[in-house]
Amino acid sequence: MGAPVAPSRQGEAERATAAIAEAEFEELRMKLLALGYSAPLGIESARLAKALVDDLVAATAALHQLGQEAASRGNDAHSEVMFGKLAREALVAENSRILRENNDLHLALVRLKDEAAERAVLSGATRDSARALTAAHARIEELEFVNKELRARLVRLEAARNDAIRQLQLIADADADGVPRSPPSISLSAPVPEPRLGSSKLPTPRVAAAAAHARADLLVQERDEAHARITQQNTQLAALRGELERLSAELDQRLVAVQSGDAPPALQPRATLELVSLQHLNATNEAVIEQLAGQIALLERHIFGLEREKKQRVAARKRAKAAAAARAHSRAIVRARASPTPQAKTKKTRAKPKAVSKARSKTKPKSRLRTKKNKKKTRKPSRTSTKPVVKQVLDENKAVLDELAAMKEAQSMVLMSSEPLEPHEAARAYAEMTMSRSMA
Repeated sequence: MGAPVAPSRQGEAERATAAIAEAEFEELRMKLLALGYSAPLGIESARLAKALVDDLVAATAALHQLGQEAASRGNDAHSEVMFGKLAREALVAENSRILRENNDLHLALVRLKDEAAERAVLSGATRDSARALTAAHARIEELEFVNKELRARLVRLEAARNDAIRQLQLIADADADGVPRSPPSISLSAPVPEPRLGSSKLPTPRVAAAAAHARADLLVQERDEAHARITQQNTQLAALRGELERLSAELDQRLVAVQSGDAPPALQPRATLELVSLQHLNATNEAVIEQLAGQIALLERHIFGLEREKKQRVAARKRAKAAAAARAHSRAIVRARASPTPQAKTKKTRAKPKAVSKARSKTKPKSRLRTKKNKKKTRKPSRTSTKPVVKQVLDENKAVLDELAAMKEAQSMVLMSSEPLEPHEAARAYAEMTMSRSMA
């Protein structure tokens, strides 16, 4: 039984194998048809065709996977590019912020330098103020000394004025009661001695005139120097204004370029820094121009003061000449008063006719009757004898009063003067006041 069973089992195995192969072949044919391959294929080439189909499917799957990977890589690259753009924008904004901070720091540094320069100028001005204060204290001491001298002289002049008033009152009383009296003796023979150079007393008219000439020449020289300085500063001012106009035009051009965006991005920070520097330079130039304009105005006022002082000096020369003439006239009056007057002689000579008339009246009683006309004629000589003396005393009293008023005015000018005056200048001022009074 074993022999016939073996062949049947072998046939079944072969039929099963053939069925499997046929099923696989049918499946392969379906795959080929799905792929578009409809050519005839033998069963003997099924294994090769299956291997080729499997390889084709694997290659297609690998290709599809590679495409997906490439697409993902492109997406990653695009995302990286976008991230790079965002990072660039952030860096540009940060760069602008850092540039602004740099400009602010530069401006702060410039301000610190300017403040340091101002502090240096203020310290120098403080030292100058201290020196000026010391000089002012010294000047105050000198003025106090001059004031003391002027007050003493004022006291002497007031005493002389009071004496003159008393003498004038005596003369007026003598004219009132008709009693002839001796001519008054006003003591004006002790005037203030002429001062010497370097002393605190009043100078002579000649010395005052020489000092006025020297002062006038000095004022003319100072005026010429001031004119030269004004011309030089006007030239500097014109140059600075031209430079300012050029810088302003350049600044406007750069402002337009920066605002319109015509400047390259790499040069915009530099342009901004130059813009800030030009603005600061423009402000500095304007400050310098204002300072020069103030100095020019100050020099013009100084020149005006010099010209006015020159006119005053010229007028002082004329007053000095007039004062010299007035002093000579007053000294001549004093000398004339010191010498005996001819009126006393006339009184003695006129006394004789009175005695003769009395002797004649004893012999002729009728001649004692006098008319009003004769009485007026007898009283007339006594009145006319006092008129020249009264006029002389009035003139001397007027001279004393004028000198006293000039002394007070000079003292007030010395006390209220804002400019420093030397002792000889104070004396010169007093002399000028005396001259003006004498001319009036």
